[in-house]
Amino acid sequence: MTTKGRQYSFDGPECMVSFVTQGSLPEAEVAQWYVSDFEHPSVLLDATKALYVHGPAFRSPMRGDVAAFASKVDRDKAVKDLGGDPMDWPDARKQLAR
Repeated sequence: MTTKGRQYSFDGPECMVSFVTQGSLPEAEVAQWYVSDFEHPSVLLDATKALYVHGPAFRSPMRGDVAAFASKVDRDKAVKDLGGDPMDWPDARKQLAR
């Protein structure tokens, strides 16, 4: 969501991050970042507070392969069950900006 209230929808967090890092929207105009909860896909999470996992089991449309979780318990269970590298928002942004 932008500072002017405009909402954008993306196929995955990698598209959202790329949209900003490639200059389509200046980061100063981003009011809020949201991602879908991997465990509860209809629930949106504040992307800056969500916890992430990067790995091949988390296939996304544009191959960012990063999933967001609301809690450490959910994230840690996903890492145990499916593998992958746990991340926070700054790490996930770096990974997705590649």
